Amino acid sequence: MKKVLTLMVALLTAFNLFAADIIVTRDARRIEAKILEVSSSEIKYKEADNLEGPTFVLTSAEINTIIYNNGTVKVFDQPQQAPAQQSYNNAGYSNQPAFNGLPITKNDDFYYMGDQRMTEDQYFDFIKQNCQVAWESYQKGSLLWKQGWALFGVGMGTLITGSVFYTIGVSERAEEMWIPGAVLLASGSILTTASVPCLIVGGIKKYNSHNVYNDNCAARQQAFTTPITFGITSGANGVGVAMNF
Repeated sequence: MKKVLTLMVALLTAFNLFAADIIVTRDARRIEAKILEVSSSEIKYKEADNLEGPTFVLTSAEINTIIYNNGTVKVFDQPQQAPAQQSYNNAGYSNQPAFNGLPITKNDDFYYMGDQRMTEDQYFDFIKQNCQVAWESYQKGSLLWKQGWALFGVGMGTLITGSVFYTIGVSERAEEMWIPGAVLLASGSILTTASVPCLIVGGIKKYNSHNVYNDNCAARQQAFTTPITFGITSGANGVGVAMNF
């Protein structure tokens, strides 16, 4: 009995020695690690299954909780309130920004108006409500884009089928195979070639529709909201009133 207890104590001691610390991040990731250093701004750690590997760093703002292998739990303070841009990202369409004339820029898969970010669906709804010409450009671009990919898919399928028929027909000297194969190859080439301008023009219209918005709707709104100012100027011929608008 004494030997069994000794063995259990040894196993528990070994477990505590080699058990990993657990890092739980604010995006719900669970990292098994060996914590090396903890400061007010960041922590340094190594992955539990690769203690000889590189040292990783996480900022305190990224971490929710650390559960140490001895059972101690450290909870990190919540980060400061998210800026307006982030609250907009999580908001529904009812919280889309008002039509204020600010230009829209595009970066990767998101659209930006001031400090607010829109997904493609949110952007589409916004221009549909506030800028008809940009919405039409987006719609036409999307349609051409889809048609281009459809032509490309059919064209590639026709090319592959034609290649098979043509190869078999030539190798077996069978006209009933290689002639239809040649026709399919020609048709596939035409369809594939025709898909290219559809994809190019469609992509330009779709992904540059925000420029249409900036050139038409945003610019017009800014022109309407430009303040009119008055001033008194003096010159060699006397005093006059100047108006800027």
